[in-house]
Amino acid sequence: MTALIARIVGLLGALAAAVGLAALFVAPELPGLRTLALMALVGLGSWLYLDWPALSRWAASHGGMESARAGLLILVGAGIAIAAVVLVERQPLRWDLTPQKQHSVQPRTAEVLTSLAGAPIEVLGFFGLGTDPIAARHRARWQALASAFADAGPTLQVETFDPDVSRRRADLEGVTSNGVVIVRRGDRAERIYAPDENSLLHAIVRVANARDRGVYVSTGHGERSTTDITSTSLTDLQAELAALGLAVQPLDLTRSDVPSDAAVVLVVDPTVPLAAPSIARLDVFLNRNGGLFVAGEPGSETGLDALLQTAGLGLGPGLVVDPLVRSVTGDASTPMVARYGMHASVRDLRAPAILLGASPVVRVEHDPLAATVHTLALTSDLAWAESQPAAEPVTQGDGDLAGPLALLALGERHPEGKSAGTIVLSGDADWLSNDGLQSAPNRDLVVRILGTLAQQDDLIALPPRPPLEGSLAMDWLAQVIVGLLALVVLPGGCLAVATGLWLRRRVAA
Repeated sequence: MTALIARIVGLLGALAAAVGLAALFVAPELPGLRTLALMALVGLGSWLYLDWPALSRWAASHGGMESARAGLLILVGAGIAIAAVVLVERQPLRWDLTPQKQHSVQPRTAEVLTSLAGAPIEVLGFFGLGTDPIAARHRARWQALASAFADAGPTLQVETFDPDVSRRRADLEGVTSNGVVIVRRGDRAERIYAPDENSLLHAIVRVANARDRGVYVSTGHGERSTTDITSTSLTDLQAELAALGLAVQPLDLTRSDVPSDAAVVLVVDPTVPLAAPSIARLDVFLNRNGGLFVAGEPGSETGLDALLQTAGLGLGPGLVVDPLVRSVTGDASTPMVARYGMHASVRDLRAPAILLGASPVVRVEHDPLAATVHTLALTSDLAWAESQPAAEPVTQGDGDLAGPLALLALGERHPEGKSAGTIVLSGDADWLSNDGLQSAPNRDLVVRILGTLAQQDDLIALPPRPPLEGSLAMDWLAQVIVGLLALVVLPGGCLAVATGLWLRRRVAA
């Protein structure tokens, strides 16, 4: 009877040890780990004490010796694995052996950091050293990221502080929480939270390059709003540009000239064609070597045809339809960029931007000595401009423009050899809206274009955002269940099968 009780207590202790080990690996923040460890210790210890005679006889047998050796090997392997996990968690040192260098800064990030000139840039990270495993992992990730940036940027001075230990420095910087990074050059400073490669790089770019010129968004003709928060407004675009140090302001062209500090003017989906006075104001601005971004919608009239023609640009008839896109998005009228042009503004862009219904951009007759046109984004060869999009089924007609079609184009005005501004034309405005900018490739593309128009080379050099990788999110209970499956159920099943085979052979013998 005593032996039976001892073995039941031992089984409970082993179960507590397995649960505790699983939780230690997959959910170290789970409360009660110490209680599980104590239960495991008491249970296994009681079993050894109460059932020692039987255990001694088993250990002295041939089968017991073999099992002991196998158990010892398992314990040694588990110990090595646990030691490796602890070292990885506590040490930020890394060797990036992946083919694509996924755990290093992107090459374009390294180029931007290497090109920084002038006074040093301070990068101060405040991450605690406490016993909290989650905080420890955040600090380890930050140290790896900071080390990669410090290696790539000779002008960066990177330091890491524990806000609980370096309280005076934390108070001086106004830091009251964990996970804060301050980027500073001179009197310009940026503060970011939970930094990743892109957010840290953008903060460095902002403090390294003072921007004394802004972006103005035209109003007065029913254009998209930068203040109303709707799916079709431009509030996300405004926030994206503000994060890069470009101030965005509204401009009523019906009443005001374009200010002298304007680098770019956006005219996005006017519902009323611009009148002659507004067009004249834009022409004066372009002649100051300004940048104009015009985004229309299929079937709408912007009133800017004559001004666009001076840059060799125009909007073609019809709605772009691309059967190749139907297999990806399910809608052939949402054209996807199949390839980018050769212009510097779209160099190294690979991920396809998606437009939400567009007219094709065409080259119109112009003096080649007065303007140069660059195609920025193209559809696939299968696309066409459908002149009757309401017809069913949608098929290419004889009079429809055949692909590949330009979705975005840039025209440089240079009459008589003098620079007279740059115009970018898009046949869709929705891709600039809050809905459209949910796509990272769309955000990369608009930043590149506006960087080109604003003549901000550092914005053109920003690397594309890496594609989002899928992840599996589990609560602590699911994590414990997965851990038990990996550490208890699967090995236990193998042990049960082995025991069954052994018993069968013993009976047969």
